[in-house]
Amino acid sequence: MARTIAKDHDRKREHILRTAARVFAEDGIARASMAQVAKACGISKPNIYHYYDGKDALLFDILDTYLRSLRDQMARLPLKGLSAEEKLRRIVCATLMAYEG
Repeated sequence: MARTIAKDHDRKREHILRTAARVFAEDGIARASMAQVAKACGISKPNIYHYYDGKDALLFDILDTYLRSLRDQMARLPLKGLSAEEKLRRIVCATLMAYEG
């Protein structure tokens, strides 16, 4: 029989994602380990592998989530009728504001 997904699967995955982003930012991607991420999340190391195959998959998901959010923010900018120069200025400003977060 196929495994069922827990009702709180998405919430737990989001928690892992946010916590891993913090751990990677604090310790660096090369030095951070899945064991550190699991500990920071308050879950076991084997449990984290239920959600992600490894550090590369986790990093990819962090970047994908961030870039999708950034893309959505840029798509909502009111740029219609503006000159190319003004559009670029607003996009650059919005991008910098997103990085400041």
